[in-house]
Amino acid sequence: YVSDSNSATTTTLSNVIQGFKGETFFVKMDIEGAEEFVIKGNSDFFQQNRNKIACCTYHKKDHYKNIDAILKAWGYTTFPSDGYILCFMYNDFMPPYFRRGVIRATNIT
Repeated sequence: YVSDSNSATTTTLSNVIQGFKGETFFVKMDIEGAEEFVIKGNSDFFQQNRNKIACCTYHKKDHYKNIDAILKAWGYTTFPSDGYILCFMYNDFMPPYFRRGVIRATNIT
């Protein structure tokens, strides 16, 4: 699994891309609510590489706002997917009930 550390069962994004420095990466994340955790735990990857990102933000109520703020602070341009998702399958079913499904971001100029 991609995580914030390397172990027998986890890896960081920087560990995976060794030997590909300077490349442009497309990162798609739909990891059941762990998206913000992985982004924060891989800040070196997200700040040191050229990236295009599509990241699910509907699993937790503040994910869009939190992930948007993090990525913007790192110089990304962000924009939401069209429309909203009514996400009632998780334990934290609370407002906002209608959530942005995906945040798209890029730091490529």
